[in-house]
Amino acid sequence: MPGDLSLIQRLVDGYWDGAEFLEVPPGRRVAASYDETIITLETKC
Repeated sequence: MPGDLSLIQRLVDGYWDGAEFLEVPPGRRVAASYDETIITLETKC
């Protein structure tokens, strides 16, 4: 199956575009978003 390694290359190179990568600060948690973004940061209570 042909593929594209560009996402992995950007991850390794440190080019973390907010449209393609979710940066999770210390103390925050990842949650399902149930939309086209798939995952998001959990809202603080």
